[in-house]
Amino acid sequence: MGDLSKLPNIGKVLERQLNDVGINTEDDLINIGSKECDEANYKPGALST
Repeated sequence: MGDLSKLPNIGKVLERQLNDVGINTEDDLINIGSKECDEANYKPGALST
């Protein structure tokens, strides 16, 4: 696991889910935004980066 689980309200499970859809760093999370991140969390590989 990486640094995402060190952020508030992100545990190991959510970090793994984020990693599965291509979000691996805090910057990835910031750049993607919450809505697209939430949508991608339900469709692995769905990020339009």
